[in-house]
Amino acid sequence: MAKKKKRRRKKHPGTQAGTRRATPRGRPRSRAEAKSRSKRTRQDRVDRPPSWKSAALRAAIASGLFFAVVSVIGERPLVAFVLAVLAFGFYLPIGYWTDRFMYRRNQRRKAEQAQQAESKEKD
Repeated sequence: MAKKKKRRRKKHPGTQAGTRRATPRGRPRSRAEAKSRSKRTRQDRVDRPPSWKSAALRAAIASGLFFAVVSVIGERPLVAFVLAVLAFGFYLPIGYWTDRFMYRRNQRRKAEQAQQAESKEKD
């Protein structure tokens, strides 16, 4: 006689101690939850003020890529290194100033929206 096909059991939620997480981790349960999560993470990223550390990290990555490309194309790695250091010195302030401009623009936009919402409530 053919064996009956076993259905897969769902795992029990929580830990062995019987506790459950208040905020679920991992894959979102629905599209709406995924959208709200991505919106929240983007908002957290936009609301973070600019820092020299993030600008330096980005400049280091960009100048590293620049070094790799120039050293592959050219035959002189010392020249490529000097150009990469100069590129880092150029990318660092430009990256910070760009971040600062975008941050201030977003803060201004948020303040204007809050002001418009406040004026609508008064009307």
